[in-house]
Amino acid sequence: TTYSFTITQQGICPVTDQVEVAVKEKPSIEMDRETQICDGNGVDFNPTVSGDDILSYKWTDPNGLLVASTKKLSVESPESGNYTLTVVTESCGEATASQEVKKIPLPELMVDSIGINSRLISASGQSAQFEYRVDNGTWSTQDVYENLMYDILHTAYARDDNGCVGSLAFLVPSPPIFIPEYFTPGSDGKNDTWDLTTILDAYPNSQVTIYDRYGKVVAKMDGDNEEWDG
Repeated sequence: TTYSFTITQQGICPVTDQVEVAVKEKPSIEMDRETQICDGNGVDFNPTVSGDDILSYKWTDPNGLLVASTKKLSVESPESGNYTLTVVTESCGEATASQEVKKIPLPELMVDSIGINSRLISASGQSAQFEYRVDNGTWSTQDVYENLMYDILHTAYARDDNGCVGSLAFLVPSPPIFIPEYFTPGSDGKNDTWDLTTILDAYPNSQVTIYDRYGKVVAKMDGDNEEWDG
């Protein structure tokens, strides 16, 4: 506002002068004290800054290095530690505030074989419990996955309580099909049948067709047959 000062000599001959006083707002910064991110994610700093006659902004990383001269800051691969913003004004000094970044490590996965095409997915990390999925499936606490397709690259995922997701690629190799050169159905208890379980367990929807040396079909068996006795 404007202040007036008047001086008189014994109440007469007044002399008046005025002075205008401009009150500037000191700078202040409001931001979160701490932010947690999953390892590998970026972070955005969006402080609320107030004050008059702001001249500059200065962001420094946890090592004290200048990383930006803007009000807001985005970091793709932040380090753990304090990111500090300093605001400098023309008339009322400066203000400083820091926000700490804490990186949460991603879950580490293990894939164990529990059958020909079944796998057990497990994870370790900061959470006591995880959710899992394989490929484009839905998240669940189920950790056993069956009937996985052979010879394609699958991806297992684990998600912890913080929403951090780890992944691991794995392959389910197709089992070999063993066809014996001969067997001896002589009812002597030795090599009497051709055991088909190794084929049908691995390929339950398969059909086995047997030909003689002349190309004539001598037997056809679906997936519910376990052996052939000739």
